[in-house]
Amino acid sequence: MKSIQIKLLSLLMLVLLSISTVTCNGDKAIDTTSVAGTYTGTLVSNTASKNTTVTALKTAEANVRMHGDQIEVVFTDGDFHHSIMLNIFDDGDFIRPCLTGDAFESIYNHISSGSNFMNDMMSSMTGTDWSMHLNVDHKDNDKHFGQFNLNNNSFEYAFMVDQMEYHFNGVK
Repeated sequence: MKSIQIKLLSLLMLVLLSISTVTCNGDKAIDTTSVAGTYTGTLVSNTASKNTTVTALKTAEANVRMHGDQIEVVFTDGDFHHSIMLNIFDDGDFIRPCLTGDAFESIYNHISSGSNFMNDMMSSMTGTDWSMHLNVDHKDNDKHFGQFNLNNNSFEYAFMVDQMEYHFNGVK
């Protein structure tokens, strides 16, 4: 009888240890909805040609809305309006956005897996969602264009529209 109790107690301890290992993997689940909202800041545009670069600094807003596991960002400054869909990936104190679909393929000249690894158990075991995304979807020389800083509620992003490069930098 005592041997059965010891075995049951050992089994119970093993189960509890397994549960605590899975639930306390060191990574907290990131609330990706925290990036949603309105960011107020500046929009800098550069018109680049071989001979000259013209820069214009404007007050602007970026309105970020959740669409499933993607976000839509609408940049406005009064006379300028541009919308873009992005995947988002946890990277510790940052949420990193990345292009989707045809925009991804156009910039990087290869297709994306289409996976979003947010709060995925595999990425919790192998690194951040962002590092998993980089390993699966990107080549070493691929550029990335922005980030959400969760510590100071800021957002920065660079994008192109009609041969003009824009840089947004703002806070919520």
